[in-house]
Amino acid sequence: MKGKALSFVLIVLSVAGATGADVTIVLESGNGIADGADSLITMNIGPADGPFSSGFINPDDFDDADSGPAAFIITPHSAWKSQLSGTTAKWISTNATGAIEGNTALYAFDFTIPFAPTSATLDFRFLIDNDLGDANNEGLFINGSPVAGSQLLSPGPGDVAFFKYDQSFGQFDITSLVDSGLNTLYINAVDEGGPSGLQFEATINAVGGALPGPVPIPAPGATMLGLLGLGMVGWMKRRKSEA
Repeated sequence: MKGKALSFVLIVLSVAGATGADVTIVLESGNGIADGADSLITMNIGPADGPFSSGFINPDDFDDADSGPAAFIITPHSAWKSQLSGTTAKWISTNATGAIEGNTALYAFDFTIPFAPTSATLDFRFLIDNDLGDANNEGLFINGSPVAGSQLLSPGPGDVAFFKYDQSFGQFDITSLVDSGLNTLYINAVDEGGPSGLQFEATINAVGGALPGPVPIPAPGATMLGLLGLGMVGWMKRRKSEA
């Protein structure tokens, strides 16, 4: 995993007394300016016109995504929907001309859960040219483990619906995939020829276990109170003798 700053990641943390806590983390593509680099997303660049040639994404592929170059924020192709509804996300690709020609990519995006989660879910909304996942691999991974059911495969060389209309997967249970502290979301965005691009919003909701309550301040003991009383009496007698 990487150590990128999370300055553009929205994190909302709630604490309910001593009963527990919950956090909502929103990750969006396009952290930066158009035609620049995404400051929070790195990538492992795969082949053009098809999925990763190894067939199955392996640990080395995730490591390469962690240490790879920053994703490019691109101007969308004229055929694409420019904005995923209700977001500030932007299109990203493997190169600055991704709206003309691009490659398959495994994108990596870090996020932090500030407590040990007892339950966690993932909602994923996106636009993509062309597929999320491939015949052998899921579209989403958390910390290198696949998120079951996260494939969206076109029936032919490319389905315009995927990049022209909002797509979504909701309420994936990722409790067993996340940890306290740093985690990484990986996205397997597959190019099937021509332009390639991805725009997304991922929302992680995590709930934690019981938190410790306020630490009580010990009351002064009887011995301490007695000593304070004797000290006060002595001080008053000295003041009287000096008068």
